[in-house]
Amino acid sequence: MMKNINETFEEIGKEINKLEPEARCILLNRISIEYFGIDRRSKAEKLREEQYLKNHM
Repeated sequence: MMKNINETFEEIGKEINKLEPEARCILLNRISIEYFGIDRRSKAEKLREEQYLKNHM
């Protein structure tokens, strides 16, 4: 049986919440940019994200 959309979003939300705060912020920002075309990050946030990804990838 196929899950309804609310159950799916609930599962996704639980997985996102398992991430450390910085990774969660990066993921949510990327989703916002990719799907809604909205980039509200400041230059400092972009640099912090770049550094985080360099250190953790």
